[in-house]
Amino acid sequence: MVVHFICRGNANRSLMAEAYLKSLHLEGVTVLSSGTVADTFRSENEPRIPNIIARLNKHGTGIFAKTRSDQLTQERVDGADITVCMNQIVTNECH
Repeated sequence: MVVHFICRGNANRSLMAEAYLKSLHLEGVTVLSSGTVADTFRSENEPRIPNIIARLNKHGTGIFAKTRSDQLTQERVDGADITVCMNQIVTNECH
């Protein structure tokens, strides 16, 4: 099963959700995340990722976090069994 978390920049909410779910080591579950506008705001968002990882480290989940945001693609959407849009704006953008 593939679980896909989507937010706007993939540098905060979806990145944290991905790291947390990966930390659970659920058998047969692949976890990924991406952002609807990750490429557009990469220069603004990616410098924030080390701070997010530092926060995750306080809970033992930082090692499961990626260090670069991923842009949402149709291939990612099509490959997911479960898609979680992190807010209403993202839900609207995905439709």
